[in-house]
Amino acid sequence: MKASRYNQFITLPNGGRLLFNSASAALAEIYPEERPLIEELLSGKREAVTDKEKSILQALREGKYLIDEGQDEITA
Repeated sequence: MKASRYNQFITLPNGGRLLFNSASAALAEIYPEERPLIEELLSGKREAVTDKEKSILQALREGKYLIDEGQDEITA
C-alpha cells in the first residue's frame, strides 16, 4: 500500500487535521491524538496490529487515501 498522490491535509485550530482525497472526494477529520498513527499508516512506517489500527487502515483504503502499491492513479 502507498499513500495517494491526491491526499491533501488541512490543519485545524485544535491541532487536528482534515484529510481530503481529491480523486475520491473523501474527507476525514483526524483528531490530534490519532494524528501520529494515521500519518505513520499513510507513510508505511507502521503496520496495523490492533483492532483499532486495522479499522483505521480499512477506512484509509475505503477513502482511497491508501492505494495498492502498483496502482497508477494518473491512468486509473
